[in-house]
Amino acid sequence: MNYKKTCVTFLVGLLCIPITYSQFATIGEDYNRFDVTIKTFDRSNEPTDGSPYLYKEFSPAKISLLKEICMVNFDAYKNKMEIEKDGKFYYLPQNNFNYDIQFINSKKAYQLFNFEKKGKIIPGFFQILTKNKGTCLLIKERIRKFEAKKTSNGYDKLRPITFKRTKNSYYACFKNNQALDLPSKKKHFANLFNNHYKEILAYMKSNKLNHKKEEDLIKIFNYYASIN
Repeated sequence: MNYKKTCVTFLVGLLCIPITYSQFATIGEDYNRFDVTIKTFDRSNEPTDGSPYLYKEFSPAKISLLKEICMVNFDAYKNKMEIEKDGKFYYLPQNNFNYDIQFINSKKAYQLFNFEKKGKIIPGFFQILTKNKGTCLLIKERIRKFEAKKTSNGYDKLRPITFKRTKNSYYACFKNNQALDLPSKKKHFANLFNNHYKEILAYMKSNKLNHKKEEDLIKIFNYYASIN
């Protein structure tokens, strides 16, 4: 798959716009000022298999930050949400946690949360499964990149850069926009609910719920919201 985009942004008050090579524009929190970036890149000589995007094409979505409907796609490899508007492409900010993205066709909702990756706390976009009384059940969707390499068939052909979807991970957020990876062990999972851990274990047992199944997780988090 080939990608060719031209990304242009404007900075109020500048008469001369410099040219860079490696960034999309980033929308500022005041909506009126943009990082100055003009980028044209052509990957026609860099064949790829698969896509870094979660969806096949940009889709209409409501963005509370902008109060308008835009064409949006999620680059799950770079962990960035992109907007296409009037032939220009922008990254949604990752320093503002007070907005969400609602995809109109798929009905999926996304929001920015902090989470731990390789020992560091970084912001990232998560799909929201449930949100009730400040508690969220989240999905982290990922795409992995495999660099080009020689095939093992005895010829000197290169396997192209490949993007592959990996298994979803489930997270919970109880406060401060901090997403916590759900533990695999049942007791550790129940401990996430602090003083209600006994009720959570009892509810799971009486209803034969498995915290590793999405439909059961939704029931558990809805129950927690009802007793919290």
